[in-house]
Amino acid sequence: MSLDWIEIRCSGCNRLLLKVRAGCSSVELAIKCPRCRALCHLRPLEVPSSERPERE
Repeated sequence: MSLDWIEIRCSGCNRLLLKVRAGCSSVELAIKCPRCRALCHLRPLEVPSSERPERE
């Protein structure tokens, strides 16, 4: 199974801040852009409970 890379860019100046593999991030990040000094907050999307897989 091949996971694609996701590019995370600054919302202020569009500079590439980091790349992550799809589906591997479960933490919340705060990154300050070195170019424009904007603070970018990143967090995983919440999956509705009806779509979550059942745990055993």
